[in-house]
Amino acid sequence: MTYDSPLRRRQAAETRGKVIDAARHLFATKGFPATTIADVAREAGVSPQTVYGTFGGKPGLVVALVDLIDQDSDVPALAGRLMTSEDPNEVLELAVRIPRSVVESSGDLLVALAGAAPTDEAAAAALAEGRRRHDGGLGQAAKRLADMGALREGVDPGEAAAAFAALTSDETFGVLQTRHGWGLDTCEHWMRETLRTLYLR
Repeated sequence: MTYDSPLRRRQAAETRGKVIDAARHLFATKGFPATTIADVAREAGVSPQTVYGTFGGKPGLVVALVDLIDQDSDVPALAGRLMTSEDPNEVLELAVRIPRSVVESSGDLLVALAGAAPTDEAAAAALAEGRRRHDGGLGQAAKRLADMGALREGVDPGEAAAAFAALTSDETFGVLQTRHGWGLDTCEHWMRETLRTLYLR
């Protein structure tokens, strides 16, 4: 019988956090395919067995990293504000602020996952899950605006959802930043004002 206690749970949570932070750093700097469980364990100061026992290997680590991206970007709190706001302009502002926050806090990790996705199943699954959450969140924002009667007359909410998601995707941020030299503030402002002009009353 394993003895459980608040101390044991706290230690387990601290170890989990160290491993996730180590994996995040290594995946972003060394690359996803080149990073081994042994590398992660060494960086975190734990044994490889601890990493396997906690996460079951790289696929489990990647799932944890997707959740970490949301936490680091304050997505739950921002999404909560979006879904309770009665101001269409604030809803739109938050709809763009959330993906900007994700790119700002975890853009390096997203780039690493995108680079590894064509040849690594776990990275591809993580990237797909992150983008699924993005599309779903922007779809909720568009629906919220539709329910408030804030979309322009004749605008289909499904079309608006697709446009919101595409315009604020990590790929769009990447093109504007790396190919055109835009800063995040400029990206956010342009995305927000473009969506406002095209879709809001």
